[in-house]
Amino acid sequence: MNQRIQAEELRRRAAELGNWFHNIDLGGVSTAPDHFLGDYPSVKWRRFAHALPQDLTGRSVLDIGCNGASTRSR
Repeated sequence: MNQRIQAEELRRRAAELGNWFHNIDLGGVSTAPDHFLGDYPSVKWRRFAHALPQDLTGRSVLDIGCNGASTRSR
């Protein structure tokens, strides 16, 4: 499968899942290219990335309050 068709398939499948809040880069395909906050959460990350070590190998990370709640009804 060539890269263009693969990207189109990724876009289609991401769109089938509904609206995305977090803009995730899936190999050049953004899940929320028209997000009202721009390239979110990358814009937030760039504000504090300098405060963290570049290499977190062997470290533990605790994610508290990630605010990734789904609004879809099940």
